Amino acid sequence: MADKKAIIAQACDAGETFAKLYYETFDTKRPMVHQLVASHYAPDAVLVWNGNPLNGAEPIANFFGGLPPTKHTIEVLDVQPCPLLGHPMPLPLLVTVKGLVKYGKSPSKSFSQTFMLKPPAPGAGTYVVANDCFRCA
Repeated sequence: MADKKAIIAQACDAGETFAKLYYETFDTKRPMVHQLVASHYAPDAVLVWNGNPLNGAEPIANFFGGLPPTKHTIEVLDVQPCPLLGHPMPLPLLVTVKGLVKYGKSPSKSFSQTFMLKPPAPGAGTYVVANDCFRCA
C-alpha cells in the first residue's frame, strides 16, 4: 500500500477536482447539470437536500435542473480517504464543503455539503457520488 501522505495527497487532488467541477457546473454551466449527474452520480445515488431524500440519478438531475441560478463561495473544503477493510486502491472519499450560496437575487446563505465518493470502476477513471447531503441555513 502507498504511504499515507501519498494516499491523502491523491485523495485531496481527486476531491478538489470533483468539487471544482461540481460548483463550476452549478454556477456557470447550469444547462450541463444533467450531464454532470449522469457522469458523476451513481445510478443508485442518494441525495438528502435539507432533510428531503431523493433516490437515483434521474430524480436528482431533475431536482437540480429546477433550482434557481446559484453562486457558491467555498470557504472550507476537506477531503478524507476512507479506508475500508480489504478495499483496494483507490479508496472511497469523504468530501466536506462549507461556504455561502446565493440563489437568484436572494441574500447569501451558509451551506454545508458532504459527498461520499465511490472510487472509479476499473478503467473508468472518475469517482462517482454515492451519497450527497446538502444543508442550507
